[in-house]
Amino acid sequence: MSSTSDLPHDLVEWAGQLLSFLPPTSWCAEVRSELEQAQDETQKIGVACSGGADSVSALLLIFAAYPKLRKRIWVLHFNHRLRKEASDLDESFVRSIASKLNLAFITERSQRSQKLDEGSLRDQRLRFFEKITRTEGLKFIIQGHHLNDLTESLLWRISRGVSVDGLISPSPVSQVGTIRFLRPLLTVTKASILDGMRKCNIPWREDASNTGHDYLRNRLRHSVLPEWEGACDRDLLLGVQKTVQKLREESIALQYHAKQVFEICLEADDSLNLAKLQPYPNATKIRVFRLWLELFNKEEKTLTEKAQLLLDKILEGDCLKLQISNHTYVREFKDLLFLEKPQKNSNIPYCLVPLLGKLYLKGQSSSSARLLKYSSALRNKILNKEVDPDLEAYISPEIASEGIFMRSRDKGDLFQPLGSSGKKKLADRMIDKKWSERKKSDTPIFLNHNGEILWVPGFPPSDFTKVSALNDWVIHLTYQQLPTECFRG
Repeated sequence: MSSTSDLPHDLVEWAGQLLSFLPPTSWCAEVRSELEQAQDETQKIGVACSGGADSVSALLLIFAAYPKLRKRIWVLHFNHRLRKEASDLDESFVRSIASKLNLAFITERSQRSQKLDEGSLRDQRLRFFEKITRTEGLKFIIQGHHLNDLTESLLWRISRGVSVDGLISPSPVSQVGTIRFLRPLLTVTKASILDGMRKCNIPWREDASNTGHDYLRNRLRHSVLPEWEGACDRDLLLGVQKTVQKLREESIALQYHAKQVFEICLEADDSLNLAKLQPYPNATKIRVFRLWLELFNKEEKTLTEKAQLLLDKILEGDCLKLQISNHTYVREFKDLLFLEKPQKNSNIPYCLVPLLGKLYLKGQSSSSARLLKYSSALRNKILNKEVDPDLEAYISPEIASEGIFMRSRDKGDLFQPLGSSGKKKLADRMIDKKWSERKKSDTPIFLNHNGEILWVPGFPPSDFTKVSALNDWVIHLTYQQLPTECFRG
């Protein structure tokens, strides 16, 4: 296990020597192109470094190959604190490397030191990278993944059931939310990296947890891959590299096709036409849904999962209204998908409901009150319970002779719907129906001039508003949610 004292004083010179063993011509061409372009720009770049051989070699190679970038390189280290003192020594080791190369260094420590699963550890690092990318304006972050990692990931992801895009991960260049990752060494084997580091006498830190079998990736690395390689009659890693490259090309072709379909299905108001999309394969639909969701939130990390969820719900055949984030809904209306965002202030102001015409609430819903003759047909409709309490209510006109008003609910509202026994807090009745906070806030309350609740859409009208055979006229109250305008951004 190496320490800071093991680092050579002439680390800059040894970085140049390492470059001779692993020259840029052996790296991913796509990444080299981005690095060369970045030399003439001014943005900072990050290099993720754990202290292991892979990430240390990536840092030294970038430093040696691109002198123009040196003043803009930030060395990023996340301390998971899983191995207590050893984890702290990793941090000190990387800090010392950054100091000897005269590079900026930034680190963050996990708030929890207990063992976590691989996905949770990755999410911790991503949150750290995202924060630094946002606060420091990093153009991209370089990682030290190599060809062996690509092979392990292929096996790791197959067991989870993934698409073509999952099989080609990690990619030489990828975007995760706001973070752009570059992985120049995906064409280089782990053996080549270790050979170069040893020949140059460059130390690194070994993570003891990598030798165990607690994590699936470790079990694949130590048990499955050696057996796979031994059973093959050719170079396994080279074969995986060629396979993944072909899959990447097919992924590009699929995305090109999906963009063409997306342009066909996208309407002028940014809604998505499901009728036009229907003839295409599910794989195309998922990509089209992702492209559509990207219109509104390019930084969302789980757009593929959200696109799959959309497809699953649509295939189930139910009328779709799906919450895809804390503040965003997707709603289906007449073969169109709309993205809906609630208003920041959804309170309904106290207002009069007109007896003629409709009252529109922020373009989200409409309400009306009309005086109707209490005909035998209407009487039968009410008696046969053909009234939809979500949309309408019929009440006796005497209890609202001085006007009908509307507002949002108050905490102290008491309500006794027709057929119920006694008054009860309206909030409790909404909870009994398992209404969301948004629905509680957006649903209007109809009242008379005394402030007595006449009707709450979703419930029958109040018990005291009951229409009787003595009535010649009734008041018809209506409430309807409108197709929501598509909001971008």
